[in-house]
Amino acid sequence: MTNLKFRYTLTILNTSVFIGELIVIVFTIFKWDELSRGEGWGVVYMIGFGVFIAAGLLVDLILQITLKHRPLLNGVGLFVVLVYLYMIFLGDL
Repeated sequence: MTNLKFRYTLTILNTSVFIGELIVIVFTIFKWDELSRGEGWGVVYMIGFGVFIAAGLLVDLILQITLKHRPLLNGVGLFVVLVYLYMIFLGDL
């Protein structure tokens, strides 16, 4: 059996995911009355948005396993964060 040593480290991508999830949670708490109005689709949307952001952790895990060069890992992570931001603010997400 091989001795695999993998250490999940702090990167730009997982830090951005943490901040994004924190924003979604705080926004949902403060805007709960507005989000749950009607049939409550705003709450469902925020849960889906949180899952979309959390998918970044899976991407980060795959990147940390495949890329060992830390500056390259952070560069690719920054690119993924910029793509997420583009999709959220300028795309049709």
